[in-house]
Amino acid sequence: MNGGRGQPACFLWRSQHAALDAAQNVPDIQRQYDWPCSLEEVMHTEFRKAEPASEMRSLLAFDRKAFLASDRFPADYWRELESYWMLIDGVKVGCCAFEKNVDFHEDGELTRRKGSLYVATTGILPRFRGLGFGTMLKYWEICYARRHRFGRIVTNMRASNTAIIQLNKKLGFKRVRTTAHYYTDPEESTVVMELLLPSQ
Repeated sequence: MNGGRGQPACFLWRSQHAALDAAQNVPDIQRQYDWPCSLEEVMHTEFRKAEPASEMRSLLAFDRKAFLASDRFPADYWRELESYWMLIDGVKVGCCAFEKNVDFHEDGELTRRKGSLYVATTGILPRFRGLGFGTMLKYWEICYARRHRFGRIVTNMRASNTAIIQLNKKLGFKRVRTTAHYYTDPEESTVVMELLLPSQ
């Protein structure tokens, strides 16, 4: 998926066990989680690279629906990210975006760090939340990092976003630090988390 669409970027819901198996060193929560459908049902799930040059309006519209106004990205930042849509039966359900070989710092400066994948955003549209798609997207991010031989994933979120914090913990992420007054409107701390992946 890196740098183009030549690499297969989709799989059927029925084959999600293969995706979970690829995320080695991640706790197995499959048996504990109620997926939105049985594995016998087929849902075509595609992770497709977004093209900011032609899809900027769609990316900005997604941001408006999924996040607070103060947390949305400007168009210039979207152009710097490598972004992917998650589509279920052809419908855009979620979106995530990465910066490669960088570390996150609260001052807004991303320093170079080889082997580190910064997940700048993970979002599911409100009407699709609570159905397990956020878990699926997080698993895919981990599979992406492993496939592209990253040794670390780092991300950050609002301290009040307990759902994503708990999900990250279930997937093996550790809390690195909490920084006060990072977000505005409303003012809030950010929680920085990382997942260390085994060398391949």
